[in-house]
Amino acid sequence: MEQIGGTRSVKSFATCTECGFVTSYVHPLCPKCGAPLIPNHQTSKFEVCDGEGVWRYRKLLIPSICRDYVSLGEGATPVLEVGFDGLRLLVKVESLNPTGSFIDRGSAVFSTLARCLGVRRVYTASLGDFGISLSAYARRAGIKPIVYAPRSVPVNKLLQMRLLGEIVKLFDRYEDAVGRAVEKSRKGDLVALPPSPAYVDGYRTVAFEIIEKLGDRVNCVAVPVGTGTLAVSIWKG
Repeated sequence: MEQIGGTRSVKSFATCTECGFVTSYVHPLCPKCGAPLIPNHQTSKFEVCDGEGVWRYRKLLIPSICRDYVSLGEGATPVLEVGFDGLRLLVKVESLNPTGSFIDRGSAVFSTLARCLGVRRVYTASLGDFGISLSAYARRAGIKPIVYAPRSVPVNKLLQMRLLGEIVKLFDRYEDAVGRAVEKSRKGDLVALPPSPAYVDGYRTVAFEIIEKLGDRVNCVAVPVGTGTLAVSIWKG
């Protein structure tokens, strides 16, 4: 088993989207070629548990082996019907997650896995929302979050990260912040980046909720694309 932070890894794996290399789930990027990883799942059976939110689908998530789930009440967001240009649209309101974005779903899974591994610090690079979400959930898990961010980050988001984070370090460019986070990963520290397999795992629950609530009523899903991680995750779900 691979190790991280001196702790044995859980028996979960991810596959590189470029070279096909299979590696430990805790890595944010492929250690062989640097491309994003995607989580492997051993079951295609759709099983749900009691309650609402992300952990209703814990049997479908990699950290199902963990017994102490980290949560701030993420998931179970409502679906509202709206009219747009003569069309009838159903909109899933992800802004009602605890820190205001779908990222909380991934942060809940990532922080659960990190605590399961006994990690004491996690690192990330962020333009704002990702760092806010990770910091909130890491704190909830009793883990110290360290955020690298560009100086151009909006002041309101910087203040939130500084309130929640253990340390926020600023760089001239976002690329420099990401580079520092990747360096930490190569040294064996646990790093969260938007394509991290744990985040893909958590974002899949958007699809689970859509399917469970709407079933055959859905014939397509429109997804806003930034890094593309949410779109890939909903496809995986």
